[in-house]
Amino acid sequence: MAANCEGKRYQGTTICDKYKHDTTPDTVIVDVLIYDKPETQCNDTRMKWLTGTLLHELVHAVVDVYTCACQRCKESSVEAEGLTGHGPVWMGISLKVEKTMQQIFGYRCWLGRTQSLAIEHHASQHRHSEKELRAHEVNEGLYCESRIACGEAERRS
Repeated sequence: MAANCEGKRYQGTTICDKYKHDTTPDTVIVDVLIYDKPETQCNDTRMKWLTGTLLHELVHAVVDVYTCACQRCKESSVEAEGLTGHGPVWMGISLKVEKTMQQIFGYRCWLGRTQSLAIEHHASQHRHSEKELRAHEVNEGLYCESRIACGEAERRS
């Protein structure tokens, strides 16, 4: 499903019903919404942007479906999923998706992992170490720029 992204800070979202009632991976419903950018012409750039955004949200959907929502698991779930959904589990799966896209289709698909990790840093106040950044294979310079941008955006709002 595509919608206009006018005024949105993000490019897509994933909505999961597992917190509303008891679900299993077989019964959970996950909706993925991608905000289209109509000002971008229908060309390779737009298709790569839409593909990357769709894959980013589908990784969220996979994590939502296969993580437990019970109270007992909540603490370890936050540890694995992070406060914004861009924790170690999401980072690991999204890295594998990017590498698979490169290996199979021969094109570098961008899922926004560096910026997502910076958003997670801002939400959790956890400064990721150089070792963590290397393990997640993110661009350290872009990570720092994105962290600064997150802080500035919050101050403006």
